[in-house]
Amino acid sequence: MQRERSRSYLLADEGQRADEAGRLDRQARLLFPLERGALAAHGLEPGHTVVDLGCGQGTYLQLIAEAFANTRCVGLDRHPGLLGDARARPGVMAVAQCDLAGQAALLRELDRFLPDLVLCRFVLQHMAPAERTAMLSTLAEHASKRAVRVVLADVDSASSFFEPPSPLLSEAHQGLEALQARSGGDRRIGARLPDLLRTAGFESPRASRVLVDSRTTGFGAWWSAFGSPLSAGLASRPAAQEALLEWGTHPATGDSFRAGFEVCFASSGSVRRASG
Repeated sequence: MQRERSRSYLLADEGQRADEAGRLDRQARLLFPLERGALAAHGLEPGHTVVDLGCGQGTYLQLIAEAFANTRCVGLDRHPGLLGDARARPGVMAVAQCDLAGQAALLRELDRFLPDLVLCRFVLQHMAPAERTAMLSTLAEHASKRAVRVVLADVDSASSFFEPPSPLLSEAHQGLEALQARSGGDRRIGARLPDLLRTAGFESPRASRVLVDSRTTGFGAWWSAFGSPLSAGLASRPAAQEALLEWGTHPATGDSFRAGFEVCFASSGSVRRASG
């Protein structure tokens, strides 16, 4: 039977890929200083071999290499164009094209690189349930044979806030959540990360959250990283979408407005052993 596949994150053409690579770069540079402590708390140490599942264009891996001395950073992704960018990043040791929901392919790469830590960040939200199950069960199978810590990080859209409240922003936020759900994704997946690990067979997951607040990052930087996905929630109303994009880039907006959300982390380094 053919596995259900998500269409939540498809880059249809080269121009779209280039635009998204630039946004991912800005997003990674904005979030890494906030998330670095969480990565360490969830087990990332200098000298580790790290495999990043869904590494995109590689900026986050580059930042890991810079912040954690002597890490061996490996990126896996299904997008060859993004992997081309990642391959050229300083500190990225290797990349490989891999369907993360393809169990044989993923096991092959894990056995090839033998990571101390596997990171899967902002990827599960774009996977259909069957894809998530396949990937996480593959990680559990690998962890049953070799010592490895699995770290998941993703968004929980229920934690998003806008101050003062804005009907247009609320509409965009709800529209983006619905759009992603129709494509097979789930923008509330962050709250369920510990349960996903348990269901896959991992024991005693550790959980934490990181607040991403425009008052801390600066609203301009926040909007540059997250404004375009948010505005996609208004794609059915082009005039409203254009108004939102114009509002978000206005220099005065950040003086009177605040926005944010939480990044959820969950990790485990052990799996249940079969009885009998």
